[in-house]
Amino acid sequence: MFRLLKIVTIYFLILVLFPSNIFAQNYRWPMNIKPRLSSLFGDNRAGHWHSGIDITTRGKQGYKVYAAADGYVYRVRTSFWGYGNALYLKLDDGRYVVYGHLMRFSYDVEKYVRRFQMREKAFYQDIVFKPGQFPVKKGEYIALSGQTGSGAPHLHFEIRDKDNFPVNPLKDIYSFSDSRPPIIDYLVVKRYKSFGAANYHELEFLKLQKLGQDYIVADTVAVYSQTALAVSAYDPNGGFNYGLYGASMLLDDIEIFSFRHDRTDYNTGGQIDYVRDLCLKNIVEKGFGKEADSDKNVFYKLYIQPDDIQGFYGDFKYPAGIIDAVNLKTGVHSLKIKVFDINGGQRQIQLFIKKAAFEKPEIKDTHLDSAKQHLTLGAFPANHHPQVQVRKAVYQHYETIFSYFDKFERIAKFTLSPKAFDYRIRIIDDYSNFSPWLVFRPETDSAKIVPFADYYKVLLPGYFNITDLYNTELEPKLADNRINNGLMPVFNDTGYVELKPEFQQAIDGYYVFNDGGTVYSPDSIIKISLKKDQLYGSTAIRITNPRLDDSGNYIFEILPEDILFKSAVKVQIDADKLSVDSEYASLYYYWQKKDKWVFLGDESVKTISGETMGGGKFAAITDDIPPVIGKVRPRNKGRTNDATPFLSCRIMDNLSGFKKETQFTMTIDGIWVPAYYDIDSHLFSYQVRNPLKSGKHILRISAVDNQGNIAKAISRFIINASK
Repeated sequence: MFRLLKIVTIYFLILVLFPSNIFAQNYRWPMNIKPRLSSLFGDNRAGHWHSGIDITTRGKQGYKVYAAADGYVYRVRTSFWGYGNALYLKLDDGRYVVYGHLMRFSYDVEKYVRRFQMREKAFYQDIVFKPGQFPVKKGEYIALSGQTGSGAPHLHFEIRDKDNFPVNPLKDIYSFSDSRPPIIDYLVVKRYKSFGAANYHELEFLKLQKLGQDYIVADTVAVYSQTALAVSAYDPNGGFNYGLYGASMLLDDIEIFSFRHDRTDYNTGGQIDYVRDLCLKNIVEKGFGKEADSDKNVFYKLYIQPDDIQGFYGDFKYPAGIIDAVNLKTGVHSLKIKVFDINGGQRQIQLFIKKAAFEKPEIKDTHLDSAKQHLTLGAFPANHHPQVQVRKAVYQHYETIFSYFDKFERIAKFTLSPKAFDYRIRIIDDYSNFSPWLVFRPETDSAKIVPFADYYKVLLPGYFNITDLYNTELEPKLADNRINNGLMPVFNDTGYVELKPEFQQAIDGYYVFNDGGTVYSPDSIIKISLKKDQLYGSTAIRITNPRLDDSGNYIFEILPEDILFKSAVKVQIDADKLSVDSEYASLYYYWQKKDKWVFLGDESVKTISGETMGGGKFAAITDDIPPVIGKVRPRNKGRTNDATPFLSCRIMDNLSGFKKETQFTMTIDGIWVPAYYDIDSHLFSYQVRNPLKSGKHILRISAVDNQGNIAKAISRFIINASK
């Protein structure tokens, strides 16, 4: 009986410490608390994919962290940013394990690191150890959980293979129960004359209808030119939203694209906004006026682009997933899109595609009669007729509207809607064959039509060639409409929009590059130098003139805002032409999600400059105000009975902020101490470990912001004599 009771007790403890929703095959779970994951492997982050799993500690710090398996402490890194205090193990099987956001390390390791910090007077340390220096056994205590770095209290847990590449811990190592399949929000089609990162000529949000647990697209989707799709989906579980583990696309039941987040590479993480569709994410979030969390409104491209060097596509390579109408057989084809989580929970979208059979319609003339739009169309067979659709926003699907077609006059008539975003028209026959869509936007106060997509053959009244078109008052509207939809307005002699390097500054100050070059704002105050290896193919780019706002900042934009570079490019501003003092002015980027300006400046003296990975809103901003140091503890002239007091203050900066640990200093009686700065709470603190003597002491604190402005604070306090 006693033996049976013992077995039951042990089994109960196993269930408590390692609940059924997560268990390790060979490795120990890192903490003795019920697992709850706030982020999964491969989730979306700014500038990279999440390379591990985040284990929430429910708002608390100080849980013991244990070694996953036998090995040794390979590396320790201490920082105010990123992973904060992080410990790296190298296991006997050759893998690496990373523990991030720790409060502190085990006693011997903490003591060793503290000695380095005191000797070098630097909180930041990155120390690599020898194999026999700090050996560990599976289940041995190695650290305490915390919240160093950024975010709420949690443990970042990461496993890397023998080549030091992060691998998915929930794939063949641990298991995580997830009873809810992903949720799909949007399916989008983009069509290209020839594939280019931003040179699509159509963007269409398809109407999804629920069919049980899955979705269907009822209308057959037209395929012409090169057609590509993107899906927006996320995986909800336990109050958190995760990204997708994987997705696949099958054409007539043959897989033509897939990805699975089994492995990532830190060296390619900067491509995340190129591999995911940043343009679509921005369109949706601007449309609704708010941004979602990191793993919602993410659009997963169901195709591979040139220069995409990610390793999670298996055997697929460019142009996998891109449907080329030239090679697509006539008739209707089945397309199935599957999205799934790490446990195989999945959703599916079923749709049907068909290659366009006719030429795109031509608009010969336009006429506006009251609220009715009249379109005079070019010739097409008598048994064909036009179909007109409208959408209310770029992120909504099209709906067919009633239109009357006068076959004798060849005029299509339809009623304009005051809420319409745009319209499109195509030619169809009695056998469900159709032409490509022609997208346009009528002017409600005139008979003009404003085309805003790239390769439409649209003949506007009174304009007989493309040169005449750009000598008219219509030019700004053409350009604005295309820019707002992420399109690059550069024309060649056929009237098609293509990115041609020889047409530099052809329209509205846009430069177009294939091999790199220098872009200037029209007033030559701002410039960007580009190299070929920084571009994703032919690239159109424009810099607006800086304008002075009410706060005295010079605001400008790099367009299109969704443009991306392979590596950071340098932006330079001529400070003399702006009449600003470059000693106190720097380059900033507007982070819309946080509604704040982010410092991008460097050490340049004669110019205001910095680096960017893409477009958006920027500014030259002057910051001559030092940080603010407040709530110093112990307070000046204060007394305490505690010989090991907690020294702290709050350090805030109004603009340029901080980016290095060396910008903060704390000394007690002239001795530097490794104080920690919490970038979320702005608390700069140090817990005294060796008792201070009774009597007077001096606490000095200093902070230097990114612009070089200095703030200092001092507190003279007394430790009462012990009784």
